[in-house]
Order: sequence, then structure tokens, then C-alpha cells
Amino acid sequence: MEEVIGADRVIVMDKGQVAMEGKPEEILLKEKELIKMQLDIPFTLKLKNELEEMYQVPVIPCDVINLTRTDANKILEEAIEQYPVSGIEM
Repeated sequence: MEEVIGADRVIVMDKGQVAMEGKPEEILLKEKELIKMQLDIPFTLKLKNELEEMYQVPVIPCDVINLTRTDANKILEEAIEQYPVSGIEM
């Protein structure tokens, strides 16, 4: 499935029918459905799952190469909303 990363749109077929359709980042986040259709998930999602399991914290996958300021702000706002920060140590 890593081949779809540069695409504008992805169509996933299952048994001759359209199973999923959308942007690569939307499709790749549906990992349970992809695995159920016996499709492999990208290494980055496998790494995300391992990090979440190892450290017991949520990991937000994102395309940092094409990340816009608006996208970054949205991700940070959602993360802070779900996991409020009580303090930052530097």
C-alpha cells in the first residue's frame, strides 16, 4: 500500500467492488479494513502501532513533507483538546 502515498486519489477494490475511495491518507488510516482485505499497511503505520503499544500514548500519523501550517494547527488543537497539557518541561 505504500505505492499510493503520492497519489491524489485511491480506489480500493475487493471482490470486484469498490470497497474504499478517497485520499491516500484517509484510506491508509483504515488499517483494520485493509488488513481484513489482506492488504499490507505501510511501515509508518506499523511503527505508529508499535510506538503506541510500547509507550502507551497516542501517536498521530501525518505527512510532514506536505504538511501545511493549517494542518499542523488542526492536529495540535485536536491533540491538546484530547490530551490537555498541564505543564511543559524543557
